[in-house]
Amino acid sequence: MRRWLPGFVALSAIWGASFALIKVAVEAGVPPLWVALWRCALGAVTLWTILVLRHERVPRDRALWGHSAVVAVLLNTVPFTLFSFGETRVSSVLAGVMNATTPLFTLLFTVLTVAEERRPGARRLSGLALGFVGVLTVLGVWRGIGSG
Repeated sequence: MRRWLPGFVALSAIWGASFALIKVAVEAGVPPLWVALWRCALGAVTLWTILVLRHERVPRDRALWGHSAVVAVLLNTVPFTLFSFGETRVSSVLAGVMNATTPLFTLLFTVLTVAEERRPGARRLSGLALGFVGVLTVLGVWRGIGSG
């Protein structure tokens, strides 16, 4: 058995469960901003714990912290807030599926905007196609769009 498989399955379960837990929180009346705050806070605590357990030092470079803050706002704070707000309107399954399209759109965006990536290889195109088929499978497109 491949050594990475158990960790991959565990992380998939944790990541997937987060959308169900977001739905539980917003249906219980927790405002989307608070859901996003707690999600980011728990992630930060996890990262700090890993840093301590590995006996690693906190980076001292101000530029790194500045860049990290921008990335945190754009890739954590804003999306987590929007996902929480979105789950007040749609199911957690749909939110999870939409999130699953992120790597697909990232690859597409990269191919369109980064000169060095203009010609994706067969392996990347196969991965993109497989990911797209996976999203369609989870959505159950053969049953039609439906009223939801």
